[in-house]
Amino acid sequence: MLLPNTNLMEATLFAERMLDAVRAIVLEVENVRHPVTASIGVAVAQKGDTLDAASLTACAERRLHLAKGRGRNCVISKDSEQALGPAQQP
Repeated sequence: MLLPNTNLMEATLFAERMLDAVRAIVLEVENVRHPVTASIGVAVAQKGDTLDAASLTACAERRLHLAKGRGRNCVISKDSEQALGPAQQP
């Protein structure tokens, strides 16, 4: 998803709101409830950055894989960041 004119903090907050919305979804199939989860990697390019589209996409994908590796259902916006997953939520 592209969010024009959005800095890293704003993009991370948006991703966290999206994750909260996904967490609220519960699918019911044949009377069995299945929670829906998501892993989100956030990457930002600011005006003047030399980052090309492929590098930006690779950064977001790397962070997505970090989120998945840390138990899924979380947002990662920095490579060294601790994932905000279900166990860490207030």
